[in-house]
Amino acid sequence: MAFSWKLALLSLLCLLATALPAQDKQRIVLASSDYVPHYGTELPRQGAVSEIVRRAFAYEGIDIEIAFMPFARALYDTQQGFYDGILAIWHTAEREQQLLYSDAIYANQIVLFKRAGELQLTDDLNSVLQSDSTLGMVTGYAQSPLLLNSPLQKVSVATDDQVFRMLALKRVDLIPADLQNGLYLLRQLPEPLQQVRINWVTEPLEEKPMHLAFPRQKAGSAELQLRFNRGLQQLRQSGELQQILAELLPEPTAR
Repeated sequence: MAFSWKLALLSLLCLLATALPAQDKQRIVLASSDYVPHYGTELPRQGAVSEIVRRAFAYEGIDIEIAFMPFARALYDTQQGFYDGILAIWHTAEREQQLLYSDAIYANQIVLFKRAGELQLTDDLNSVLQSDSTLGMVTGYAQSPLLLNSPLQKVSVATDDQVFRMLALKRVDLIPADLQNGLYLLRQLPEPLQQVRINWVTEPLEEKPMHLAFPRQKAGSAELQLRFNRGLQQLRQSGELQQILAELLPEPTAR
């Protein structure tokens, strides 16, 4: 009798266990723009940065969805708390007032693109910055104080594509951009503009680490920051981060 009672109880517990729904993973939505080849809608697995963020959060049992949009909107909407975070941005003191920054994911190498044959002192960044050249910039991007405080004439446009077209059309002389992103954008120019030879000042302007950032005003942001940093550290220690970069981020090559 006692054995039958225990067997019945065990059967009931098993039935209840199978009837209970599995606990859903936490799911968050991150805002992002296209910043090819680092991240973008058309890239395999949405690019290296997206895959790093996805796997880092997976270590913490969190699924992510990425909503792609223009950069200015992604930044504003995240600061307002409409999204759980933004992937991936550079640090500025102004942005830090409204955003919590993760540890660095990896760094962009920022160089000055120019037309080949112009600004011959290609190894002397200071000479270039002191010239009477025109600098093309994208509105909303964080720029180096070296550029902002230089005597260069400055022109701002809405998109990366626009500013690289202006360089090829000789409407600006210099463009600050990530080396890999700039080389990608040059390959997307219309065929006639691709005939214009463009290279870059060999001395890098700076290195800018990319971060995931979370809205300060949104509940749970500090916890997401902590959990992402923890997952990112595990990715580094396991060697997965370097594997992702080797697989999804091509080495920059000149045109």
